[in-house]
Amino acid sequence: MKKILALVRTDLTNLRREAFTIYLASLSVVIVFLVRFLAPILNDMLTKNGVSILTYYPMIISSLYFIETPMMFGIIIGFFLLDEREERSLISLRVTPLKMSTFLTYRFGLAMVTSFVVTSIGSIIAETYSAGSAQYHNAGVYLLILFSVLSSLSIPLMIMFIVTFANNKIEGMAVVKAVMTLMLSPVVAFFLKGTYWEWFFAVIPTFWTQKAFWLIQDGQMSKIMLYLGFSIVYNILLIMILFRRFRNRLY
Repeated sequence: MKKILALVRTDLTNLRREAFTIYLASLSVVIVFLVRFLAPILNDMLTKNGVSILTYYPMIISSLYFIETPMMFGIIIGFFLLDEREERSLISLRVTPLKMSTFLTYRFGLAMVTSFVVTSIGSIIAETYSAGSAQYHNAGVYLLILFSVLSSLSIPLMIMFIVTFANNKIEGMAVVKAVMTLMLSPVVAFFLKGTYWEWFFAVIPTFWTQKAFWLIQDGQMSKIMLYLGFSIVYNILLIMILFRRFRNRLY
């Protein structure tokens, strides 16, 4: 327990030291309040002109909360590992009593738990379950919490992509841009619902969680667990495929 507390103190120091990581950590909180307070105001303004953003609310929520917010925490941990690899502190960790498996479990777990808390609270604060839609109100908070849990599976993928394909922070930024673009691209499928073209994005792991969330609006509650189940299996499979190369690139 003392070892974990020491790691927490170190990570908090690293977080305060880098302006970029402070920005990422605070951005997830800013998103919560923007969606909660800005979206209703914007909707009222657009409604006067015959336009409503409530139709696109599932796409907005699934993108900002269930993709972008978890990715922010994955980027923070990924950059921590890049720094530690450049400083060769990860090599020295191998001769300490702290096992690498414990260290990685802590790092991955910290990001996933933090993301889950922020995403769950953010969803409730933003009232996504009742944002002008009876379907979301009926779905309830518990289903949103389930989505928050599953969305955190994208965090290990982001961390592994950064560490595996980047040698430094400059390359890390390029990897982040590419991965973020890829993970957010299923948003396009929202405008292709009901066509064969939407399944073009099925190879992207974030598609399945988003698709399940959109089904609430469509009232297809019976299919949600099927999509969420496939999302779990697909994400875990990708994590397992990437993990060996990720471990080799840690040192």
